[in-house]
Amino acid sequence: MVKVYVNIKLPGELIKEVDKLIEQRVLGYRSRGEFVAEATRTHLIKVKELLTTKLDDSKHQTCAKRDQLLGQSNETHRK
Repeated sequence: MVKVYVNIKLPGELIKEVDKLIEQRVLGYRSRGEFVAEATRTHLIKVKELLTTKLDDSKHQTCAKRDQLLGQSNETHRK
């Protein structure tokens, strides 16, 4: 199977943080692409877990459960 690659845009601050991790060579990442691919795979696993979890129809409970599973605070998603 042929791999297809796409370009994405990320905020500069995120790229700086990723670049710092890559430069440290502590975790074994060799490139931005390698880091982003692994981060995406990890996040997809969490999202799929979330989607298979039975949630109440309430938006608040859905957001709270999502935040719990993804390890984020509710403040991140409030307007």
